[in-house]
Amino acid sequence: MANDGFEIELGRTISREVTQKRSPLRDRSLRALPYGEPELENVQVFVAEKVMRAIESLAVRDQDREVGGVLLGGFYQSGKRSFVEITGFIEAKETDATQVSVTFTHETWQQIMSEHAQRGDGTRIVGWYHSHPGLGVFLSDEDTFVHSSFFSNSWQVALVVDPIKRDWGCFQWKEDSLPRTEGFYVYGERKDTKRLRNYVNRANADSEIAAGMETTAAGRRPGIEKLLPLWLAIVVLLALQIMLGYAHLKTKARLAELFDHSSIALERLKVSDLSGADYHLRRELIERPEDENVGKLLALVDTILSDPRMADFDNDHLDRVNLRVAAADKLADKDWKPKGESSFKGLGENKSDTAEKAETDPVKRALKIYQLAAVQTTREDRVGRAKLIKSIALDNGGTEDDPGIWYNAAAKKLEQERLQEITYERYEHPENWKTVKDTLTDAELEVVDKMWGELRK
Repeated sequence: MANDGFEIELGRTISREVTQKRSPLRDRSLRALPYGEPELENVQVFVAEKVMRAIESLAVRDQDREVGGVLLGGFYQSGKRSFVEITGFIEAKETDATQVSVTFTHETWQQIMSEHAQRGDGTRIVGWYHSHPGLGVFLSDEDTFVHSSFFSNSWQVALVVDPIKRDWGCFQWKEDSLPRTEGFYVYGERKDTKRLRNYVNRANADSEIAAGMETTAAGRRPGIEKLLPLWLAIVVLLALQIMLGYAHLKTKARLAELFDHSSIALERLKVSDLSGADYHLRRELIERPEDENVGKLLALVDTILSDPRMADFDNDHLDRVNLRVAAADKLADKDWKPKGESSFKGLGENKSDTAEKAETDPVKRALKIYQLAAVQTTREDRVGRAKLIKSIALDNGGTEDDPGIWYNAAAKKLEQERLQEITYERYEHPENWKTVKDTLTDAELEVVDKMWGELRK
């Protein structure tokens, strides 16, 4: 809300005792995950996942103006800790809203009070929410006035969401001020843990990116005292560049490649790491908002992640496993055989040379990562998800003609992962190769022989 007129009709203040209730952190039927880093000394705030999703939906749908409303729930005591639980909300209608402000009118409050009374669910107004489209998360002077005047109970909170930067903030009373907290909890039914974890992980990633955007924006116009050291550094760098010549320029080009977020995102997609790709695509879009291809690819990744069928998978966990397996393949490609002495030599007592070599042998280490991945999840889950990702991509205008397209490459890689593991086992246990070989089809044996040849190059 901005500095515009604000009309509110207050209801009658009702004093109630604090009810004892088990917090979502201790309720076995629920699961609560942190958004940011909730502070231990504050009154804990728990926001239902469904509430956040619904408010986000309203804010995204109406990005040309601010939207707002009141938060419903309760204030409770759990042991020695008190907490606020936000279970619902009432959207404020009949408001005077612009892109930088929303004003609750007399009619707005009549609508809110009437709707709250009709619900009759025993909830209390535990605070309010509003959006800041593209403006960032903060409380303006007018917002602070509103909260001080009409949400003055020590446990009442304000939630602010920026639907463009996809950032959330919670503001709580701390003596006479309303600082933004370091975080709060998002909760839902325990049976929906996978969906909840995916949602919270993405929200946390979005928040980190939003913080980076604010830091970048804040640093675009440094003061003169900051510019002098900068110019000094530039002069030094130019001198170094002249001295180092071609080698320096080559290194600089290599660094540019390392921080090419769009290329990194494509590599992540080819190994079925959606969350990693999503992160780098967002970073790329921040730096190059004019790049339509990045925008389209990010939209497709968002479409895939938000598909209801993807909620059946623990996407963040599978992404991490896929990334570790892909890293194992790169590790094995670096050096087929160990060179020089083991870096572990002499560090352990009674350790044989064979054991030391095994720890530094890249192929054997890669095999261990493969075996660990099999313990942490099933390959069938990861293959099944890759096929679903491909199906969703095809449903949204993708093509199956080019095998190099990321979703085709990702599905093929996971389907051949078992054969890659067999190749590593062939190196680790050559004595078993004849037995394993007899279990493979001619087509599978051809693939393994090709992988074996590449491994030995």
